[in-house]
Amino acid sequence: MKPKHFYIAIMAAVIIWAGNYTYFEAAQLEKPVFLDHYYEMDFDSARFLAFYFITNKFDDTEIQSVELDGVEAYNYNEPDRDSQEKVVQEFQHQNLKTILVYLPSVPAEKYKNGTWQFENITVHYENGSRQTVPIGMVKINAQPRTISTKAFEFKGSGSNQQRDVLKVRIIDNLSIKEISSPFLSLENDTKIKVHHIHKQSENIQNPLRILLKTEWNKVPGKDKNDVLYPMQMKKNEWLGLYVQKGKKEMAFQKYELKIEGTTEDGENVESFMYVQFSPYLSEKDVQSIIALKSRKTK
Repeated sequence: MKPKHFYIAIMAAVIIWAGNYTYFEAAQLEKPVFLDHYYEMDFDSARFLAFYFITNKFDDTEIQSVELDGVEAYNYNEPDRDSQEKVVQEFQHQNLKTILVYLPSVPAEKYKNGTWQFENITVHYENGSRQTVPIGMVKINAQPRTISTKAFEFKGSGSNQQRDVLKVRIIDNLSIKEISSPFLSLENDTKIKVHHIHKQSENIQNPLRILLKTEWNKVPGKDKNDVLYPMQMKKNEWLGLYVQKGKKEMAFQKYELKIEGTTEDGENVESFMYVQFSPYLSEKDVQSIIALKSRKTK
């Protein structure tokens, strides 16, 4: 190679390296970005809470502790983890990590009408810095939910990353007053269908695996917002509930839909459908979350 060509090649390599380094620096986060979480649980279930965050790929600064609305939660180091933080997904410049915290107790004054809720947490890092971040909404109930076995018989459920389904047999004549979600902010994106199965001739035993794969517009039932209450249901009829996670919602979700009704003899009954979504993010999703969270914190 001629000296002239050699030096041109060296200069080109330096320029490419400098460009890549500049891009790498521009893509670095000043602080970790926490995703949104919509959790509703009773206290016993909420003792261990997982929070997900995006951090720079080579950032090894660990979280020391987390305050939940002023209540200290401790890092919980599981036996199969080398540290409290665990990498869930890897991307070009960032990683999605999760930290599991242990909540030992909750002061009684935190509960309002039996529920403690918060939308921000304060994260303390081992280097002495701290960060208060929005994390969606967490609701913790002081007491476990009471599920009626008099009117409902659960016959099957299934789930994947985008959909949860539930089949229930009605075992007492019942008037369903409402089916509600604890998070109204999710309803603009999350889709819910209610299927009142009147006759044995309908495909009651429609395999759950098929319902999980069926196109949403072909899933039986009415949109939850179009249901006319009360729904009068007879013994041995079936109720199908189908929840479709929205395309825009990149939040971690763990909550229950409440089914409220009244039996023929006037007894109020409640039951619940468990919903859980843990999104699998793309590189584009990560950049969208970073951009959105940056605008919210400015």
